[in-house]
Amino acid sequence: MNIIEHLWDHFKRKVRARDPAPKNLDELWAAIVEEWYRIDVATVRRLYSSLPRRALALKKAKGANTNSEGTGFEMNLPPGSKEWGI
Repeated sequence: MNIIEHLWDHFKRKVRARDPAPKNLDELWAAIVEEWYRIDVATVRRLYSSLPRRALALKKAKGANTNSEGTGFEMNLPPGSKEWGI
């Protein structure tokens, strides 16, 4: 249910996808800082707006594990896609 897990996943994929890849710890740290500040408010808003759907999925599952289906949020979809369900 925690949206931070999805935000961390988004962030890690952005850092790993950098081209060229960081070659040392200083470059890695610079990449981390840069990508952190590039996380846009729209991404956080999409995650936040998925919370009611996540709560319903959790209720349906009676507290058991749920998957991302039905949450309306998939990080790999382009912003504005009808698939966002927002």
